[in-house]
Amino acid sequence: MIRIEITEEGRAVLRSMRDARKAAAEEILAPLTAEQREVLGGLLTALVDGMPERRRC
Repeated sequence: MIRIEITEEGRAVLRSMRDARKAAAEEILAPLTAEQREVLGGLLTALVDGMPERRRC
């Protein structure tokens, strides 16, 4: 068994990437109401659930 561990610098990069992704999502979804966001989320879930397993990321 090989064990690897992320460095503190790597953790900082991950945090930065998560923050940037969250900010981008908020900007993209800003024009939508809470209800519209829920509908969109449901539609996206239905699309993903309908995909064959081999095509999912």
